[in-house]
Amino acid sequence: MPVQVECPLCGFANEFWGLVDDEGTLVEHFGRKCRGAAEDAATGEVAPCTFRFRFKTCDACGAENDIAARACEGCGRVLVDNDKKLREAMQLKDAHVMRPDSMLFDKTFDKKGNERLEIRYYDADGEFIREFFYLGGPSDERAFHYNFLRLHLRLPERPVKLTTPDEVLANLHLLRMPLYVIARKKTHYWQIREKIFE
Repeated sequence: MPVQVECPLCGFANEFWGLVDDEGTLVEHFGRKCRGAAEDAATGEVAPCTFRFRFKTCDACGAENDIAARACEGCGRVLVDNDKKLREAMQLKDAHVMRPDSMLFDKTFDKKGNERLEIRYYDADGEFIREFFYLGGPSDERAFHYNFLRLHLRLPERPVKLTTPDEVLANLHLLRMPLYVIARKKTHYWQIREKIFE
C-alpha cells in the first residue's frame, strides 16, 4: 500500500509502496531514492535531493548508486548487476549460493571467551551459513554497521545504533533477510562475500 516516508536529509514526504502492521505503523517500505528537491536561493537552480534509502556501493570508489544502476555515478565504473553476480557465483566450484528460508541470531562466545553476535542463514533443507560480528568498541561497531546493519535495516532512513549483541537481539523486528547469500569456501568454513536483497 502507499505510505509516506520522510527523507532524513531534506524532510520531503515521499510516497512509496510499503508494509504496515495492524496498528498502521510503517514496518518496511520499498523506496530507493528521495524525490525531493531544493532551490538554491542565489541562483534559482533546483537540485534533487541525494539521499538514497536503498543503494549498491561501487567497489572502486565507494559511491552509493541506485540498485539498478549499470555504471557508477561517482567514477563511471561498470557495476555488476545482481543476476550476473548470481550466475558467476553458481559457476564457481568454491562458491555457494543460498536462498535463505530463515535467519537466526544468537549471542555466542569465541574460544577466548569474547562475546560476539552470530547470525545464521538457513535454507529450506536446514543447511546454514553463518557470520560473526564483535561489538566490543567503536571500530567493531563501525564494521558491524557498514557490513551488516545498513544493509539489513527495514527502514534505512531511521538510523539505529546497536552496540551489543543483546541490543541486536532486542531489535530483530527492525531487520530484513536477504534474498540470496553468496559465500566462498575457506579451509574449514564458508565466508559470506555478498548479500542480495529485493
